[in-house]
Amino acid sequence: MKRRIVEIIIISALISGLMLPFLGKPVHMDDGFYLEITKAVVKNPCKPYSFMINWGEVSGSGFGDFNPPLFSYFLAPVRAKWGPSEVPLHLVALLFVFSAVLSFYFLCDEIGIRPLIPTLVFLSSPFFAVGTNLMIDTPVLGLAIPSVLFFIVGVKREKLWPLILSGLLFSLAVLTKYSALALFVPFFVYPLLSKKPGFMIPFATGLAVFLLWNIYCIVVYGQPHFMNTTAMNKFDVYVFLFNPFVLLMIIGMTLPYAFFIIRRGFAFYLSLLSGMGIGLFYFLLLNRDIESLINGCLVGISVFFGLYLFIFISGHIELKKKGKYFVVMNDNLFIFMTLWIVMIIIMNLFFTPFVAFRYLIFMYPALIIIMFKYTIFSKIAAKKMYIVLGCMFVIHAALAYADFRYARTYKNAAEFLQGQYHDRIVWYLGHHGWQYYADAAGFHQWSKLNDRMAKGDIVIIPQNVFKQRMTDELKYKIRKVESLKYELPWLPIRSQGKLSHAGFYGSVITNPTYSLSFAPLEIVDIYEVVK
Repeated sequence: MKRRIVEIIIISALISGLMLPFLGKPVHMDDGFYLEITKAVVKNPCKPYSFMINWGEVSGSGFGDFNPPLFSYFLAPVRAKWGPSEVPLHLVALLFVFSAVLSFYFLCDEIGIRPLIPTLVFLSSPFFAVGTNLMIDTPVLGLAIPSVLFFIVGVKREKLWPLILSGLLFSLAVLTKYSALALFVPFFVYPLLSKKPGFMIPFATGLAVFLLWNIYCIVVYGQPHFMNTTAMNKFDVYVFLFNPFVLLMIIGMTLPYAFFIIRRGFAFYLSLLSGMGIGLFYFLLLNRDIESLINGCLVGISVFFGLYLFIFISGHIELKKKGKYFVVMNDNLFIFMTLWIVMIIIMNLFFTPFVAFRYLIFMYPALIIIMFKYTIFSKIAAKKMYIVLGCMFVIHAALAYADFRYARTYKNAAEFLQGQYHDRIVWYLGHHGWQYYADAAGFHQWSKLNDRMAKGDIVIIPQNVFKQRMTDELKYKIRKVESLKYELPWLPIRSQGKLSHAGFYGSVITNPTYSLSFAPLEIVDIYEVVK
């Protein structure tokens, strides 16, 4: 008991140390969209999508969001009480971090794994301090992991109340982000294998709530929300050839623990060849300078680690034997965790617009559990693990700070340009956190359907941010007058942006989860309308 208390204190201290410095992080990436939902909830809780927003080329209904709105209901009381202040809003997100990480600790303990190191592996993966904006990736973890925990407790003790609580938490997770739908399959298969229909409670509860939510949307908005927002990948050559390598690259960059298990053999040479090929492809595709060479090596090593980890785990599962055969079908926990991983991989490769670390993190609890329960990772010396864990925490903190500074560029730029051009009409292109602060500064959003610019107006266009495509007419009548450059010269790590080829929020082969770069965080171009 004393050991458990000490470990929980250590984990809580690490969470606090990682998260508290970034509570003042400006609104970033998709935060602005969920804050729009929050504002709508404050006005009318029964209609969370009763607003219009230009989150692409032209304005559209908020109902076009890819995910359900539950997290905004958690934010609504805070928004109503403290307004747009970032710190109180981020404190809500922090609660879900504690829920996710501590629930994972108790889940490991419940299934017979010494929980400290696996939990530190989960926490050190450079996600929480970077990805806990006001988006829904952490909240869904903070609901789904305790749901699995109470499910396992209910199954082991054959008690009803943990299963009911598991179903409630699972329902909340489904209403937070559709990634939680991946758990439908293991929650359904496990009771079938166990031949105990009472274990079906979480599946049945989650399915009922999911259906009721979509029926509600049909009544209020005229169509089910899930069918409205499903975005299946286009089956093109890029998806088939490269997205699996992107997935492996992300795993290798964030779970580099294949370092401990490397052995010569087929898996080693296949992984090495794949890593070298992808690293060379990265280098040849980009600028072919020293920076792209370094990051090509980083990408190649990450693909090597990720592929080797998957091959090793697949070939070294230590299950109980019955005669000459592994009793796979009798280890329902293993099947549960494997299905969890498989469903997330399928969703990422075929049912999301792109592969991203923030999507994959949902399968990390199951992957880490398999690593430490069914392979030799539990036998690796703690001292060796702590060295790598220390390195990963350093990367985590550095990446979080770089992303914090990146988010701040848009707030700073909006406030500075508001003062500099207070006597001019200012237009802007771009979305995400930049859109949030540009709107707050009173700038006008340009679109093909909202182009009323006059000679002498100012147009602001950041280079890194996702934005509307400029028409030929707009290009013809504007002239660049200056640029604002935001840099971080002493810290050569980047989280997002075309300038540095980093892709924490949306990864491709040319945009790994993070990159080593001295490129500017952002360059904001200012134009004047001259025609």
